[in-house]
Amino acid sequence: MLCPAVCNDGAVVSHDELPTICASPIRFARLLQNLIGNAIKYVAPGVAPRVHVSVKTTAEEWTFSVADNGIGIDPQYHTRIFEPFKRLHTASQYAGTGMGLAICKKIVQGFGGQLSVESKPKKGSTFIFSIRRVQEGT
Repeated sequence: MLCPAVCNDGAVVSHDELPTICASPIRFARLLQNLIGNAIKYVAPGVAPRVHVSVKTTAEEWTFSVADNGIGIDPQYHTRIFEPFKRLHTASQYAGTGMGLAICKKIVQGFGGQLSVESKPKKGSTFIFSIRRVQEGT
């Protein structure tokens, strides 16, 4: 089921082949909903949001990337955006509480991974998170 923002904004969400992972499905879904929802929300006026989810697999972890064509984030704020209630825009510009990325960070840490962003203003953003692979028998 597509969220209303995807239908209303003409957003396109695509993905590479994704693995079956061993993780809480509710928490993983919340993580992706927050990251994809932000990607759809933080676009310039008149721009159709484009989001792509990809993953790299190693023996130790999965590294997911959620890339978008949004407004981007100045590198000086790359750490701040993961703190609770820290917003770069007013609520009148972009709705939200400032908790989404803080929640994402906690979820990823609970999976034994890390969350980071690569972004520049007007160049889109790529949020990268890792999830530790649970080996059989452990």
